[in-house]
Amino acid sequence: VSTKKSGCEVLIVGREIVVVLTKEKSSAERPEAFRLEFSNLENFWVQRF
Repeated sequence: VSTKKSGCEVLIVGREIVVVLTKEKSSAERPEAFRLEFSNLENFWVQRF
C-alpha cells in the first residue's frame, strides 16, 4: 500500500510502515526514509535507516 501525502510517501508493508520524506527543492538529494516497526498501533517506535 502506497499513500502519497504532502511531502512524504507512506509505504505499508506487512507490520512495517516506511515513511519517505521527499524534498521539493532539492531533487538531487536522497529522500530521507524512516521505518516504523510496531507490535500494535498504540505501541511503536521509529527506526531510521
